[in-house]
Amino acid sequence: MPRPTDSAVDSIRCLRRYGVLALALALLLGSGLPLRGSAPEVIPAADDQWQRYESPHFELFSHNSAGASRRLLRNLELLRSAFFDIMHEKEKRSVQVTVYYFAGVDEFRPYVSADFRKLEDLAGFYLSRPDRAVIVMPFRKDEKESQQVVFHEYVHHLTEVSGRNPALWFREGIADVFSTIEESPEGLIVGKPIPGRAFEYRAHPPMPLEELFAIDHTSPNYHENQRVGMFYGESWVLVHYLLYGNSGLPRDQVDRFLTYIEQETEKGDPVKRRALFQETMGMDYPAMIKRLNKYLNHGRFSPGRYPLPTIAPAESYVMRPVPRDEIRGQLQELDLRVNRSPAAKLALLGRLDTNPDDIRALEILGTDALGEGDEATAQERWEQAFRAGTRNPAILHALVEMEDRANFSGIDVLYFRLPEEGAQHLRRLLGRLIECEPQQTQAYEVLAWVEATADQPMRANIDLVQAHLPSLADKSRTVVALALVRMRLKDEAGARRLLDELGATQPKPDILEEIAILRDSLDKRAAVGPNAGTP
Repeated sequence: MPRPTDSAVDSIRCLRRYGVLALALALLLGSGLPLRGSAPEVIPAADDQWQRYESPHFELFSHNSAGASRRLLRNLELLRSAFFDIMHEKEKRSVQVTVYYFAGVDEFRPYVSADFRKLEDLAGFYLSRPDRAVIVMPFRKDEKESQQVVFHEYVHHLTEVSGRNPALWFREGIADVFSTIEESPEGLIVGKPIPGRAFEYRAHPPMPLEELFAIDHTSPNYHENQRVGMFYGESWVLVHYLLYGNSGLPRDQVDRFLTYIEQETEKGDPVKRRALFQETMGMDYPAMIKRLNKYLNHGRFSPGRYPLPTIAPAESYVMRPVPRDEIRGQLQELDLRVNRSPAAKLALLGRLDTNPDDIRALEILGTDALGEGDEATAQERWEQAFRAGTRNPAILHALVEMEDRANFSGIDVLYFRLPEEGAQHLRRLLGRLIECEPQQTQAYEVLAWVEATADQPMRANIDLVQAHLPSLADKSRTVVALALVRMRLKDEAGARRLLDELGATQPKPDILEEIAILRDSLDKRAAVGPNAGTP
């Protein structure tokens, strides 16, 4: 589950495109919206001229023309599909995305945190929250410029939902490469040159790759004005060269190194990384820096060219007018997300007074509570949303993680029993998550522990987990649960087989300890005979 912010600051990235400062990603949590003293609406931009569009993966609230709105949605769908196809990824954990598309900068500006409203060229931002993500942008004559900023940040979203946590240099470099995605008569173009990045690389001597690879979110190179430009410029040049440069390097070896980077944690292992780089690239770090300098100086940045992904046509997106009261509520949600506005929160609480089953209000108020560090209230709000029928996968995932921590962390694997009421509640919750997202893995992993610790294990659920076992992210912990439930069902041979197979995979120490506990219980049971009691 996305963590609540540790302070009042969400990370800010100000990207420079062709010398223009553009606000990107999340914003500082500031004060509430200013009231317009002479305006009839206290919610800026709330009128009856909005439309809601729905494409397969986005909802869009737009104050612009149908052409501009459908074009933006189609470009987002193209980017999403192209990223997953080209990077050979898929969405492992869905997070719904809402797009707010204002008619201009003036009506967009109140929905930017106070500290950043003074910036002249606000291109838009992406903001991730536990219940959903939002993209917020104004219409600008240079649509491509605005979309490039937002696309960069949306690629971070795609990286996250694909379950990857690659090194920061690769994450930022690949976001830059995909931010310039463009449709052409011949297909899709990815990785067009970004002059601002080239300028940043040329402006300073490149940092050693050892240093670049070690940068994380706490590093000065990621925060200090001059050095952050170096970091972004070099990250872009390196990723672009490895993907599209005429390097003469074996493609399979480059892919092998990039696959390692995609799967590497943010810190990584510098010794292993250096050795793999030398092995796959056939050169050391300084030699690669020389190649990057030559690549940049020659200025031959050939982008990647791909067939157009198959996506739903723009004219198929469902559109309906949005009544003034509805858009007022939507903008209050946005106000609370960005500014933590007390007025917006009060309005959303008022919605619950009128309709206690207002799912959207419950979800965002739970998110707001979590941002304040009040996990109990967040869980209460989200449980209300669950009872009201939410099918938002992000909320269901968040509840499952809370229940998983509360029920199955640090338990005695032999003797803990889940109360019947808790088991039934979790089965309902997990069942809905599986209905909404049958390809995710979290629900099956937790379901294994529900059945391993319930008074009456359900064989159908055990079979369901077993059928999905090969694709699960946390196989080791799930196999322990499956072995335990087999022991409880007096299938000692099946339990031993699972434990033996798991032990051969060199699992982590905590899993080894649980394997030892279960094996010891099996040995004691065998010693006293087949009629021994089952814990």
